Amino acid sequence: EPHRFEAHRWIIEIFLATDRGREAQTQASKLLKNMGESPRTLTLAASTYLKNPISKEKAKMYLQKALEINEFYAKAVFFLAQILIDDKETKSAIKLLEKTVAVVSNVKIHLMLADLYAKNKNLSAALEQYTKVINIDSTNRHALNGLMAFGAINSTALESTEEDSETAENSSRNKN
Repeated sequence: EPHRFEAHRWIIEIFLATDRGREAQTQASKLLKNMGESPRTLTLAASTYLKNPISKEKAKMYLQKALEINEFYAKAVFFLAQILIDDKETKSAIKLLEKTVAVVSNVKIHLMLADLYAKNKNLSAALEQYTKVINIDSTNRHALNGLMAFGAINSTALESTEEDSETAENSSRNKN
């Protein structure tokens, strides 16, 4: 059925899973022709170009078009942020993700933003994003690991501060 999105999606997913990227792109072209450009169809078409580094620009173009139609379409935001991160455009990725999480609460996007914050040493913002993920899904391993890492960082910092203060006290006693 050429006017059913799911039929195209399944065919494209099968082609991608079997490393038949060209066929997936051809099917994506048929999808866009039959169903028109919507955030969902453009994002699926973009996914066929993501595996090949040479064609990432075309994927980026499709994703930007999808976000022009619906700027908060989570799947398009996620894919575009990943492309920006791969292209070392971290600030642009953070800006895109921040804009989205202000309106849409999505676990994958919160996690991606938390990881970017942690990588850029913005620990309080990363902690906030990991906490939001835990509030949505209390069993999320990725967020729990992120929070535990902060616990390790905080306990290490506390231990070194306590050792420094003990050393200072001992040295002041020895001087007297």
